[in-house]
Amino acid sequence: MSSPGWYPDPAKVPNRLRFWDGQTWTTQVRDDAAASGGGPGGPSGGGGPTSSGGKGWLWALLAGLMVVLVVVALVIFNPFKPSPIGGPVPTYSPTISSWNESETPTPTPSVPSPSITRLRCDQEGPIQDVSATVYKDRIQVGPMSMPAPDGWEGPQAMNSVRYLEAAQGYTLTIEPTWFNQMVIGPTNFADANTSLETQARTIVACLGGTDVMSRYRAPDTLDLKKTSVSGHPAVQADASYTWSDTDIQSKGSRIRVVVVDTAQGRYAFFGEATQERDDVVALMDTLTANLAIS
Repeated sequence: MSSPGWYPDPAKVPNRLRFWDGQTWTTQVRDDAAASGGGPGGPSGGGGPTSSGGKGWLWALLAGLMVVLVVVALVIFNPFKPSPIGGPVPTYSPTISSWNESETPTPTPSVPSPSITRLRCDQEGPIQDVSATVYKDRIQVGPMSMPAPDGWEGPQAMNSVRYLEAAQGYTLTIEPTWFNQMVIGPTNFADANTSLETQARTIVACLGGTDVMSRYRAPDTLDLKKTSVSGHPAVQADASYTWSDTDIQSKGSRIRVVVVDTAQGRYAFFGEATQERDDVVALMDTLTANLAIS
């Protein structure tokens, strides 16, 4: 028994083989298959002491195949790839217009237009006795003055505007039955301390109460702003009107009221410009820009 190999176990254990390394018995044992002839060089004999014998290559092949299958599965069913969302790919459009640096953004009004409701038109006080003085190219009434418009009729007393019934100024005939006016004078509210804003709004609110001004019953727009005249606090009201009147060709007009706090009480400018006459609208801007308190 000098040749290494598997031999019947010398311990006489049935159907068990033990490995002889050529010099001594080893601790390596295995079952003796019935079909095996046993002994060295037999079908089940191996070339060295291993418990798995000839099946080792099969296990290696199966392990390699499993690795290949796992790699293929990861490629096809990648659990780390995000799942596509069903439906068409959404598209997005901007919800604001593109910015134009050459334009000044228009601020959005944060408060509604000033109201002219619940303003009383029966709170008139005494009408002051004032006269107009014309010097150079200006007309002055009390402490208030404005440029005298070229080509207009006047100066003359004008009492068609409620709460401004001592006004003096100029008129321009637009149509046979329609004229515009630019006047200045003291306001005549019963409460002389009524705020500048309230006086301006009330004058606008009460325009339609006279036959001459009946088209001015409700403005389409009304804007108020604080301003000043020769350093004196003032409030300016701008109103616009439109109408459908077969008696005149004009279909609208603009109104401006500027109430100023002076040392002699409240004085006001009243301007009226037919919307179709750009020259009259521009003149009204010029007159209000050049109001003065002396």
